[in-house]
Amino acid sequence: MTKSDKERIVLALNSALQAEEKAIPIYLKHMTSIIQFSGLSTNKISRIKEIFGVLKVESERHVSMLNKIKSSIEMEAISDVS
Repeated sequence: MTKSDKERIVLALNSALQAEEKAIPIYLKHMTSIIQFSGLSTNKISRIKEIFGVLKVESERHVSMLNKIKSSIEMEAISDVS
């Protein structure tokens, strides 16, 4: 993999990290507020919140995985220079 390839991958990972770290929590906060006033039954609201909880956990897992991949590529780039 060339240095240019690695730089493009790191940029793409940074973009993905930004979406996972910022957009998903904001989206979940807004959606949680919306469902409170939706007129849905308590059971349905509870189920939706449960699903949102899973989404939040998965998003956090994605952030961790993306950071590991990014670190790996950056470490590889550093070792290429040495």
